[in-house]
Amino acid sequence: MSKKISLNVSDEQYEEILQKSKINNQTVTDFILNNLPITHYTKLTLNKINNKVNKLKKGKKFSIPELFDKTMEWDKFTKGSRLTVGKLFYQSVTQGDPISKQVEYLEKTLLI
Repeated sequence: MSKKISLNVSDEQYEEILQKSKINNQTVTDFILNNLPITHYTKLTLNKINNKVNKLKKGKKFSIPELFDKTMEWDKFTKGSRLTVGKLFYQSVTQGDPISKQVEYLEKTLLI
């Protein structure tokens, strides 16, 4: 659930924020959030998993979280996207999608 924050700034500060957000092709909200020292969550996608899998050596056993650096990548993916994409990847591997020619499912551990 999103929370709403109200922020009071001077006219000069607002103009500066507005100009800098336009230069960076961002909304004012995105500009402010990207310039705060907070964790920025991203969504895990099948493409991100497939890119990591394609770099593995044949015969390598792995689980999806092991493909990503825990603190620099995995922890920054939203929990919902990790769960959803994990299920989608499992379905891709077990239902004959192209990735199934590279990956074999071994009970929560996969073999490339």
